[in-house]
Amino acid sequence: MSRVELARRGGPNRSTLHKSSNGSRTMSVATLVRLDEALGWAHGSSKAILAGGVPATPPPQDTHVRTVLQAVEGLVEQCHSILADARQLLNELLASRDPAEHAR
Repeated sequence: MSRVELARRGGPNRSTLHKSSNGSRTMSVATLVRLDEALGWAHGSSKAILAGGVPATPPPQDTHVRTVLQAVEGLVEQCHSILADARQLLNELLASRDPAEHAR
């Protein structure tokens, strides 16, 4: 990602990044937070990287997980209903073809 794109995403501006990369300025806590957010990293990742660590991926938000779970539950209910209807239609079709055969 370019410095321009990073700044566009709300990260530090190009000047701040340049000064911090050449050592003439250290990044403030607020700048590190903006950098984490612009990169989609968990808070504290930029600070960890500067200390020799690695960035952490932020965990999914509970609201996102809940939304996906509700959508899946709705799909399962729809599938159950469709299968019940298909079973009923199949039974009716078999019964109409040969009632004696279906009774066995």
